[in-house]
Amino acid sequence: MKIVSAQETRVEIQLTPLIDMVFILLVFVVLVANFARPKGIQVTPPAAQSSAVTEAKVAVISITKDGTLRDGERVVEDADLRSVLVGLKGKYSTLLIRADGSVALDRAVRVLDTARLAGFESISMATRETAGP
Repeated sequence: MKIVSAQETRVEIQLTPLIDMVFILLVFVVLVANFARPKGIQVTPPAAQSSAVTEAKVAVISITKDGTLRDGERVVEDADLRSVLVGLKGKYSTLLIRADGSVALDRAVRVLDTARLAGFESISMATRETAGP
């Protein structure tokens, strides 16, 4: 009669269920990352024939139809605009102003002036491309 000791018993780890779980987690992370994108403020920029794509690493200030200023999703009051822009200047070298086409020019110029006072030297206005002349 053969006596089986603990040393002779071989333990096998099943890798198939582990691989299945890792794959399911990977699919879950990819799907969640796709649907969790932050939504931007909807503005319709004015049209310009000289429109060009700008660099991706820029600070963005949006001006909505009703004149509300936004830094991403956050509403910025006029009194706080300069301090917000100074904070953005520490992270970005370029500012992009996304103003709705129906916003008064005076409102956009005041934001532009405040950005210059905050230290931004490179400031762009978002436009949409129009058809040729």
